[in-house]
Amino acid sequence: MILASSRQLPELTRSLRTPATLHLKWTHAPVNTRTCEWIHSWVAPGREVWLRIGRVSGGYVFRFRGFADFHWSPGQRVLTCHLRARTQLSTVRHLLLDQVLPAIASGEHGNGLHASAVVIGGVAVAFAGRTGLGKSTLAASFAAAGFPALTDDCLIVKDVGEQFVAVPTYSSLRLWNDAANAVGDLGRRDRVAAYSQKIRVNGSTSKIPFCGDPAPLRCVYLLKTRAARRGVLIEPLSGRDAFMALIRLTFQLDPYNRTHLANEMDRLARLSRVVSVRRLHVPQRLDNLPSVQEAVLLDLEKIQDARRMPAAG
Repeated sequence: MILASSRQLPELTRSLRTPATLHLKWTHAPVNTRTCEWIHSWVAPGREVWLRIGRVSGGYVFRFRGFADFHWSPGQRVLTCHLRARTQLSTVRHLLLDQVLPAIASGEHGNGLHASAVVIGGVAVAFAGRTGLGKSTLAASFAAAGFPALTDDCLIVKDVGEQFVAVPTYSSLRLWNDAANAVGDLGRRDRVAAYSQKIRVNGSTSKIPFCGDPAPLRCVYLLKTRAARRGVLIEPLSGRDAFMALIRLTFQLDPYNRTHLANEMDRLARLSRVVSVRRLHVPQRLDNLPSVQEAVLLDLEKIQDARRMPAAG
C-alpha cells in the first residue's frame, strides 16, 4: 500500500512511487453511523468491547470506543479518520497502522494472520497466536540475534504460483518493556499509544535488522504457553488441524462476505498443505528465550532436510 496523507506518519518511510493506492483523510467531524449495520466486534482482554466494525453504503466503519472512528470507502480508495478531541495523534496512528490497515490489506491482498515473522536462511518463519502469547517477543529475540524482522502482529500471505509468500509490513515491533529488556539493547523506544504501556521499536532508529522484501513462507509456529519447568516442545500438525487453527487467527473485515470467505478458505486449505504448521509450546519465563530459539532453529533444519529427501519409488 502507498498512502497519500495530509498529516505526517513518522512510522512509515516516504515512497517515491506514484500514484497512491489509498488516500488518507483527516477530520474532526463525527462519522455518520445512522445507517450502519454493525457486523463484528472485538473485546480486548479484561476490557469491554473496544472495536466495532460496521457496514455502510459503499464501505465500512471502524469504531474504536473513546478514541477514533475510521470510514473506509473501497470504491473511492479513501480512508477517513474521524478524530476525537482528546485523543493523541500517536494513538490514532497506532490504531490506523496496527488495526485498520491490516484488516483492509487482509481483504485485498491475501490472508492476514495474527502473526509476527522473521527471515531465517532466506525464508519467512512466522509465530502466530492470540494476543499476549509472545509473538512480538519471539520475533524481536530472533531479530536481535541477526535474523531480520519481517512483520509484527499482522502477516499478509500471498499465493504466488505453487508457493506462499510472506509480505513485509512497515518496520516496527511492539513490545512490553520487560520483554524488550530481556531481548537486549534494541535502540530507541517510543510509547505505542497513550492507553498502552507497550513500546515501539522502529526500523529507522533501532539496532536490529528489518527485511523489506517478501520471502517464501516456510513454517508457521502456533504459540502455546506452558509451565517454565517443562521446557520447549514442538509438535507437527495435520493439514486438518492446521487449517482449523489458522482460520481462528485470520483478520476479518467482513465475516459475511461469502466471496471473500470462500477465497480465504481455499487459500488457507492450500497453505496448510504447502507450508509446515507446527505447535510451539513455549515456557512462560522470558529467560527461556535462548532455549526457544535453539529449538526452533533445530526444527527448521529438520524441515529443510525433509524437503530435500527424494520421494520414494
